[in-house]
Amino acid sequence: MKPTTHETQELILQMRDIDQKLRSESPIDWDKLTKIDAENTTKIKGLIAKYSLIDVERFGKEVSQAAWLIVQHAPRTEVDFMKSYLDIMRKNTSKVIMRNLAYLEDRVNMYTDLPQVYGTQVISKDGKMEFYKIEDVSKVDECRNEVGLNPLKEYAEKFTPPIDLPKDYR
Repeated sequence: MKPTTHETQELILQMRDIDQKLRSESPIDWDKLTKIDAENTTKIKGLIAKYSLIDVERFGKEVSQAAWLIVQHAPRTEVDFMKSYLDIMRKNTSKVIMRNLAYLEDRVNMYTDLPQVYGTQVISKDGKMEFYKIEDVSKVDECRNEVGLNPLKEYAEKFTPPIDLPKDYR
């Protein structure tokens, strides 16, 4: 029997809850998290094959957000799948949360060694967190504002310790 939309919504929310629970544990069990990310990716791929975009209109904001989060946390080896979902989001911008599109675009760019547009991705370098390379630091806040993200400076301050801003940031 095929799942109903309600069952699909519940499944996506359950996957999100497990994802977030594991990511909030200290210390993080990376082996378990890697396994869950792979399992969640397999499940969400099936749902996207059936429904295409898990959009706000049909599934609600919370479920759309949860589906995006699962795609966002897909293993790096699933970058082609992530790109395909990003393409679906781009074709349906009126039905998605634009900041989610920005985060996914930056993640895909990072996984494909391209600079990020919105400055959402950070990496660990020499034991310190820093922003992954940004395409145009002088325009990053403009790009962030267009999708409803706060300025890079405010985002950097949310980290503990705060992340240093890129040297060209003004």
